[in-house]
Amino acid sequence: MWVISAFYLLSTAWTLYSFASMSGGSAELTAAQQEYLDSLTQLDWVLSISIGAVGLAAAVCLFLLRRVAVMLFAVALALNVTFTLVHVVRTNFVDAIGAAGGAGALMAWAVLVVVILYARRLARSGILS
Repeated sequence: MWVISAFYLLSTAWTLYSFASMSGGSAELTAAQQEYLDSLTQLDWVLSISIGAVGLAAAVCLFLLRRVAVMLFAVALALNVTFTLVHVVRTNFVDAIGAAGGAGALMAWAVLVVVILYARRLARSGILS
């Protein structure tokens, strides 16, 4: 549980740093990445931050041994996949992230599925209350 909580804390911090450096202009972006960022609406930014907040809340709940962590992780995964699919259809998301970014997203989703299964096992065994 420590590892999962630390991973989500570091991931959240890295995501916030990345958002700040990209929107602040300190990160060098390709033309496709800049086009993608320019296409994002305020709602996109709010939803991105909200999805991260749900994942972070899930990690905190898991650390505190709360059963609600299972549901929060599942919601975070569902929102993330849905939001990504919307962006694939609506924006130049695929061009902006490239093959490496796509592989990273798939890997992150796979890790999240494993975390959900682990948390569900903890809940079923009575460790999470």
